[in-house]
Amino acid sequence: MRTVKIQALRWLCGILLCWLLTGNVAAETSVLFTVDVESYQGRTPERDIFGRLPGYEGEYGVPKMLEILAEEDSPATFYLNVYELPLHGEKPLQEITNRIREAGQDLQLHTHPHPMFGRRGMSHFKQSEQREILAQGKALLEGWGATNIVAHRAGAYLANTATLRALRQVGIAVDASLSPAVMSPLAREGHLENDVFTQKGVLELPVTYYTQLRLPGWSSARFLDIESSSLPELISVLDQMAGRKACAVNIMMHSFSFTRSGVPDEHIMERFREILRHVEAHPELTARSTRGFLSAWQQGDLECSPAPGFVPHTGFWLTWRRAWERLGQGGLNVAVALAPLALVSCLLFVVVWRLRGRRA
Repeated sequence: MRTVKIQALRWLCGILLCWLLTGNVAAETSVLFTVDVESYQGRTPERDIFGRLPGYEGEYGVPKMLEILAEEDSPATFYLNVYELPLHGEKPLQEITNRIREAGQDLQLHTHPHPMFGRRGMSHFKQSEQREILAQGKALLEGWGATNIVAHRAGAYLANTATLRALRQVGIAVDASLSPAVMSPLAREGHLENDVFTQKGVLELPVTYYTQLRLPGWSSARFLDIESSSLPELISVLDQMAGRKACAVNIMMHSFSFTRSGVPDEHIMERFREILRHVEAHPELTARSTRGFLSAWQQGDLECSPAPGFVPHTGFWLTWRRAWERLGQGGLNVAVALAPLALVSCLLFVVVWRLRGRRA
């Protein structure tokens, strides 16, 4: 009897020890909501960063995102393009820096260097020039009160291996510029990874991508974006990455994601809320800022298995649903949405033609 009691006590102690050891371990897959803060193609910060639209009261850009994030108690990372300074002056950039910092959100560096340096993207510069661009951008952010600048995303994903070396030289530990879905320079250099990996001493957090259609020897890739991916696609990719215990899902947004068409887009705002709630409710997903992810990664607090070669697949059904929902938004959506009807019509035509041939 005494032996049985001792064994039972050991068993209970073992359960308690396991609970203590695992109780503080993070959920397996971190979800990074990342927002590129910029004015689009010469438009103004008033419209594209703050979302102040003619005929509408309030702000529907970054301030609305900060409001929703606060409501849902979720972190995000805002990559600010400081290189608009010559175009719009310091005031709007300083103001949005303060707004993001006061909201307790993560503020990092976004590089569209053309207004200050004359060329479109980082990969168009030599490594020494890239180092100077990054150093100036980091100094501007710090001058506006930002601290702990640890991450970077190149505008238009135009980063190459030289960018990674330059990042290390200026003390920026994370890059989020790899986008295999659009064959960015890093992808053309051979990087097709879809989860966290280290390259040239820098932690790379690729923009998560997935295949929507597949045929033998061909696939159609799409990166995960709050606008261009439907809610079912977003959920499907998140769940597949969680199922693989991948380390990170990197979701794209822009400061004008809620206002791209020039009016407040309530549908996209609600999609953002729904995906935040899905992450919160999912037992194997947790929302993190990029800075928070880096800290957890460095301290070994993440229980995950990097899956750089895994690419989720959403399939024809979800692709067709998205196209049907956007039937009036471009010819490609019309073609995909009507493709099944056209196929069925062709099949019916063939059947009728062959039946008539037999009767003849």
